[in-house]
Amino acid sequence: MIRVTVLYPASEKNFDYDYYVNKHTPMVLDLWQPHGLSKIEINKGLAGIPNFTDVLPKVQVNEVLI
Repeated sequence: MIRVTVLYPASEKNFDYDYYVNKHTPMVLDLWQPHGLSKIEINKGLAGIPNFTDVLPKVQVNEVLI
C-alpha cells in the first residue's frame, strides 16, 4: 500500500477549506478511485491558518509497512 501525504505549511496566505473539501476532494476521488484510491482524510491543524490556497504544498509518498 502507498500513502501520499500533502501538507500545506502554515503561513499568512489564504487556505479555502470549503473549496478544498467540497470541490477539490471530490475531483481527486473521481480521478483516483479507479486506480485504487481507498480513502481520503482531511485534517485541519489546530494551530494552522484560519482561512484552496496560494501556499505551495509539500508532498510525501510512503510505503505503508504495517
